[in-house]
Amino acid sequence: MGIHNREYLRDEAPPGGGWGGSYGESFNGSRPPMSAAKVLVLINIVVFVATWLHNPLGDLLHLPGTFTVIRGNTDVYFPELPRDSSTIRLSAGTYIVPVRTGPVELDRIRKQRPELVGDLDPLFVDQPDDWVAIEIEGVADGKRVSLGGLIQSRDTRSIAWQAPWRMISYGFCHDQRSLFHLAFNMICLWMFGRLIEGIYGRREFVCIYLLGIFVSAVCHLAWQQASGGSVVPMVGASGGVMTVMALAAIHYPKMKVLLMMIFPVELGLVVVGLVAWNVLGGMGLFGGDTHVAYMAHLGGLAFGFGYHRCGFRLSSGWVSLAERWRLWRRRIVRPSVRVYQPPADELDEKVDAILEKISRDGEASLSDQEREFLMEASRRKRNEM
Repeated sequence: MGIHNREYLRDEAPPGGGWGGSYGESFNGSRPPMSAAKVLVLINIVVFVATWLHNPLGDLLHLPGTFTVIRGNTDVYFPELPRDSSTIRLSAGTYIVPVRTGPVELDRIRKQRPELVGDLDPLFVDQPDDWVAIEIEGVADGKRVSLGGLIQSRDTRSIAWQAPWRMISYGFCHDQRSLFHLAFNMICLWMFGRLIEGIYGRREFVCIYLLGIFVSAVCHLAWQQASGGSVVPMVGASGGVMTVMALAAIHYPKMKVLLMMIFPVELGLVVVGLVAWNVLGGMGLFGGDTHVAYMAHLGGLAFGFGYHRCGFRLSSGWVSLAERWRLWRRRIVRPSVRVYQPPADELDEKVDAILEKISRDGEASLSDQEREFLMEASRRKRNEM
């Protein structure tokens, strides 16, 4: 580590703050508190185990690829399958992507597959306005494929109301079929998160990480809706991790990291490579549906660069609110006390002038009015005491 990096690394607890700098509660113990990066890693591991043991929990946390689901247990009609196997029953809550309306789908079949028109469901042919063409995720020959079918419009519903918590919670879930997905994200979060936490403090680091996850979700959903949608829910901390890596590359561009645990490469070049890889992947140059959220990665990287350029501190607003709450509570418990300061008037000035005259010319030099004024001033002073 070069001397120019030392001011950024603070492994010990800073004075007056157990959560570091902008973080908050005082720290009085002999041991520093657990780093926020370690806490986030532990939370991700706990959620991974919990969703592995209880699959329905994951369904409540994953970010849906689309805002439309099956309303109830419903049969999906596949016109291009033989009539004896042309329907598949889907359970309530299955994610679907509306592709075309019924009339448009019927016209497409008539043009592209005219031989199928006679075998189509009469209800679909007679009332195409009541149907919608959808895509669902299925398994064929051991591989996941997207299947196109028809479903009546009344059997679909929106789940947009579920989005708010899923915009954050998905970042703590990971693919149950790939332990590498969790391991890679947590290693990067641990390595680079501690560096960023040392620069910005624990509270600010947590704010950066969570907002990076949120921005990544927004970018992913916007891209999915613009490109036709996806039936695959999104999971993973990659968006927040990309934000952290972008900031780490800005502060430590020359720091060497082991690419694939073998090749030493500068961190700045690694992040530039990630940007290029995700741009090419988002453009579809790698072919096929890899189910990689390229736009979520790019959203996290862009947020990291944008955060550094704007210079805004996310936790500053929280600190201001906390200070205002603390001052308000003090006023309620202990009302403010004002020190009494008697109003200035001309009484003292006139008394001083008369006393100076007595000192200079003697008491006999006083007029009757001056004597009465001294008596009145004496009474007022006694009453104020």
